[in-house]
Amino acid sequence: MTCPSIRELEAMASGTLPEEIEAHLESCARCRARMEHVQRNEALMAELAGMRRGDLLDAFDAPPEQPIEITGYRLVSELHRGGQGVIHKAVHESSHRDVAIKTLLSGRHATERQRRRFEREVELVARLRHPGIVTLYDSGVDEAGRPWLAMEYIRGERLDRAVERLRGQPDWIRRTVDLMAQVCEAVNHAHQRGIIHRDLKPANILVEGTSKARVLDFGVAKTFGQGARPDATMTSEFVGTLAYAAPEQVSGDPDQIDIRTDVYAIGAMLYELLTATSTIDVTGSVADVVRAITREDAPRASSIAPEIGRELDAILERALRKERESRYQTAGELGEDLRRFLAGEPIEARRDQSTYLIRKLVRRHRTPVALGAIAVVLLVLVVVVMSVLYSKATTAERDARRQRERAVEHLAFYRDLFDAVDPDVARGRDNTLVRELLDEAAVSIQDRFADDPDTEREIRTLIGRTYLRLAELDRAAAQLDRAATLAPDDDVDQALGELRLAQERFDEAERLLRGVVEARTDDPLGQLEAIGTLGVVEWRRGDFDQAAILLRQAAEQREALLGPSHLETIRARVRLAAFVKDHPDENGPADEWDALLDALDHDSLAEHPLRFTILNDVGVWFASLGEYGRAEGLLRESLDGRMRLRETPPLVAESQTNLANTLIRLGAFDEAQHLLEDAIETKVRYYGETHSLVASSITSLALFHYQQGRLDEASAMLRRALLIYVAQHNVERVFDMRTNLAAMLVLQDRNQEALVEVDEALSWGIEHLGDDSHRLAPALNHRARILLELGRLEEAEADARHAIRVLVAYHGDHYRYVGIVHQSLGAILLAQERPADALAALDHAVEIIDDLANGEVERHSVRVTRAEALVALERFDEARPILEEAARVFDEADATRQME
Repeated sequence: MTCPSIRELEAMASGTLPEEIEAHLESCARCRARMEHVQRNEALMAELAGMRRGDLLDAFDAPPEQPIEITGYRLVSELHRGGQGVIHKAVHESSHRDVAIKTLLSGRHATERQRRRFEREVELVARLRHPGIVTLYDSGVDEAGRPWLAMEYIRGERLDRAVERLRGQPDWIRRTVDLMAQVCEAVNHAHQRGIIHRDLKPANILVEGTSKARVLDFGVAKTFGQGARPDATMTSEFVGTLAYAAPEQVSGDPDQIDIRTDVYAIGAMLYELLTATSTIDVTGSVADVVRAITREDAPRASSIAPEIGRELDAILERALRKERESRYQTAGELGEDLRRFLAGEPIEARRDQSTYLIRKLVRRHRTPVALGAIAVVLLVLVVVVMSVLYSKATTAERDARRQRERAVEHLAFYRDLFDAVDPDVARGRDNTLVRELLDEAAVSIQDRFADDPDTEREIRTLIGRTYLRLAELDRAAAQLDRAATLAPDDDVDQALGELRLAQERFDEAERLLRGVVEARTDDPLGQLEAIGTLGVVEWRRGDFDQAAILLRQAAEQREALLGPSHLETIRARVRLAAFVKDHPDENGPADEWDALLDALDHDSLAEHPLRFTILNDVGVWFASLGEYGRAEGLLRESLDGRMRLRETPPLVAESQTNLANTLIRLGAFDEAQHLLEDAIETKVRYYGETHSLVASSITSLALFHYQQGRLDEASAMLRRALLIYVAQHNVERVFDMRTNLAAMLVLQDRNQEALVEVDEALSWGIEHLGDDSHRLAPALNHRARILLELGRLEEAEADARHAIRVLVAYHGDHYRYVGIVHQSLGAILLAQERPADALAALDHAVEIIDDLANGEVERHSVRVTRAEALVALERFDEARPILEEAARVFDEADATRQME
């Protein structure tokens, strides 16, 4: 049977397994391990979900409650009733003082753990004397055997209700922050006395009037430090409230909980009070909630309530970090930063934020291709934040001098970091945070370096280059154009040359880059950077001979200077191999990829993330040639390496998807299905169900169904992917999906429907890409083939010639798909009874496809069409051997598929 998915295993884990599943688990080690993992998670979820329920059942099972009578006190009214205790307002008869009396709900029938916790609360609260913590007056046991404690009666309301009444007033945010600063001071007092609250939430904080916060309910508190006694918490038991729980609270290990757990809860409360939204969605299953607590960051608070501002954003972001060591280390530190905010002073969270973000982003994007962007972002943040946001702290003259000193130091450090890593932005990664930080830095830098144009130029250049690698061309242009006005600089010209290339302003790009080559006569590596970019300019402009010369020069001279296994050499080789793939020279693309793979065998690259990225790319390329066996080996090595390095799950999912595509071609459908299910599950978890990366894996599922002859299912998958791309307004992929849908309909002999679909694709493509875009060629070729089947031959010929024209303008004449469209044109001309014209078109197709075909089947398919033209011209002796050889190749291919 087919292995069940993770979701199916989760569903089965809570009930009795069907017999066939049990039998499958016995024989499948992979599924057995997955089930064990699911069951461990389910056990924790049950513990979390059941804790409070167990306490409530204890209360329901208890005998009827006897009236509460406590000597010396007169009960007035019930204030609150919870799962374990009840609180009454009472009067101390001798002093006539109002008090609050808490009694254990189960009384003498309480469990031993419940009693220990109640007694512990009495002991702990007795230690605390602080204006922000409720005061304990007395304690004891009543005649019914119920433990009780008498404490200060607070005339107020719970925190969230008090803030709700403040909301909308002109100073409500400041007054809310002041209340939370008081909470920090009270909690810090408890921490200094060895007590962790563990259940801080609005219901456990009362506000007198609208200005004084009081912390209460230490019923589940934990002690630490010298003299601490073990509490009543068992391993794997959850204590607290999920909406305010820190990641370590749901880890199942009480030893992970410390004072920073309370810091997180205070941050979660402040976030909720300011945004009226919880940091996590608590409406789903417990498993979903725990997953959110441990993995998902809350949206930036100001994105929900813009009036909150960046400084409170920074404070909240630091308080709510998943890693304890990255938060405020004490409640006192958090309270001090809140006081600084209220006083208009520079806050520590902004000073710390840049260092933290680089660590966080590096963890998320472990490969070096992401580090370039991160280094730039942090360079900007350190320079701008440290040299701008603290301008309030000192006089303008002294601060300006310190700004420049800091700028120079951090500029040098992060420039070194930037130069040391791959500058390409990671493919398929969520760069939202990078974009937000760049946007903030770009705004903050305005007019801040009037006295230091050199520093401003370097910062703007780095911001601009990073925008460029994020494909934010307008934002890149704003930074780089401004940098170019500050002073002549070849680094700026290099970046501007890259920008003009991206903008397809090729003449300007060439002028700038040739100027860089001339300016860097004493910097050979800098010259080669410009020469390599010039090669891409010529490639894009269509001068393929010149492009080959420049790209090969950049690669070979880098190798001579740095060696074959240096990262810069490998990057240049990758670019050359990509060019030769489309425009082969005497070496051919396979030779280039082989040389690249040889270079990757160097010991220094054995576990380098770039190695596994390149193995992935080369594997995909061999798959595109139909060399699926070789592709499988490379893609497996890439996937294994990324998993071994614990790369980010989306990167692993990329490798899983590519390997699955190859396995589908090899007929290994079961393994391919597992890989695709895991990849889609990962991408949905990280990006949501409507992300383009999810759609790419759904497209692979379409291939999965197509290869097994399930054309309806394949079409359904393509339509699902299409809807995602439309929602994302991904122009090129919408066009591709519509084109693929048309091809699928042709295979089902639904030519009229296919024509409607391909017309939609072309309408969309021409509107968004232009009538002369090379991207139109596949749709034009499909339409020509459909019109051929429908007998509309003149229209078909026009489409085929349109496709050839746009392809040759972009790729040149010797390009694989040019050969494929010439084959279509030949078939159309044959149908028009123009065999001589058809033969000319097909001769050209054979010339191209013989060099560039994806395997023997494609090569002989073109030759068969050419043989039809020879037959039409009555050149039977020439046609016969072509058809005989093609029949042999097709038979062998069929036999191979059956064996697989």
